[in-house]
Formats: sequence, C-alpha cells, structure tokens
Amino acid sequence: MKKFLFLSILMLLFAGVVTADDETSRRFCLGWVVSAEISSKPISVWNQNPYAFSDKFKEKAYAVVAVKLDRDRTLSIYDFSLVVDDTKFPCVALRKGISDFNASTWQFTDTIAEEVYSMLFIVDYPDLNSAKKIKLKLVYNLSKTSSVEYLIPFKNLYSGDFTPATNIPADGMLEVEPPPATPPSSGTNTGTK
Repeated sequence: MKKFLFLSILMLLFAGVVTADDETSRRFCLGWVVSAEISSKPISVWNQNPYAFSDKFKEKAYAVVAVKLDRDRTLSIYDFSLVVDDTKFPCVALRKGISDFNASTWQFTDTIAEEVYSMLFIVDYPDLNSAKKIKLKLVYNLSKTSSVEYLIPFKNLYSGDFTPATNIPADGMLEVEPPPATPPSSGTNTGTK
C-alpha cells in the first residue's frame, strides 16, 4: 500500500514535467489539458461579483484552459491558478461544454470523462498584442507536499473569439511548434546540381 501511494505521488509530481514536442494535449494531475487560449476580447460571466477579484490591470486578458477530467475527478475554481510574470491569478469561473461561464458554479462534482470543462482566468498581460508564443504556468493550488506546476503553451487569439468546446478535437489542440525541417543528408539526391 505504501509503495502504491509513493508511486502515485511521484506520478502526480512529474505529470507535467515530461512532454513531447508534437503533443496536442498535455497530461496534468486531474486529466488532460486539451486547449489553452488567451485573448483581449472580454468574456461574459454570469453572476460575477465585480468585487470578488482584482480589476487593476495594465492590460486585461482572458485565458481559457479547457480540460478533460479523469474518471471520478472534480474541478473547482480553487484548484488552479495561472502564473503570468510571477503573479498568480485565480480561476474566476468554470463552464461545462459550450455553456456560459457562471461564477455561481464554483465546482463540478459529477464529471463525465469525455466532456470538456473550461477554467477562466482574467490576467494582466501587457504584451499580448506583440507576443507570438505564450507559455504560462498552470499551478495546482491543492498540493500539500510541493509545488505542482504545468508549463502550458497558449494560442494567442489577440482580440479574437475563443474556440467552442465542440470544435476542440478529441485529442486536443494545444498550440504546438512543428518540428524543425531536417536538411537532406549528403548522399541524398535533391534534384539540383
């Protein structure tokens, strides 16, 4: 039993460390991150208390992290924060599928494995319009032993619309870099003289 517990803790700690270059989803402690997008276009949130979270930003941006949860997992607004330039920003709302973000829904307890759940973060990101590649840390707030962080590549939508959950492919759509082109080997005929 102790060995199983130890191995489970190790898997949780290192779940976000090893990643492949061509992945379109990323394993994290509750399941899979299938999409991460950031935009300056405001997102409406039902039942949002305007005083619940800080609103003092140089440049407000909206970040949405879409996930598919493992069986019997729950998700709440308190589970994760997003780190931008060493500042932690809390999750402000959740949604299931294509429903609207609703601040009064602070937790999903009865989740479905193939359903897409989204977390909304409102962050300060002054360089959004000039940033091409954005990688932000998704931090698991409930770890009792050590910091559990996942470096997530975000698609910069600039001021565009977020992708609806129904348009996210089953295997995910994280913003990934294509592998570099390999030059032909010296013995290969390239068709030129």
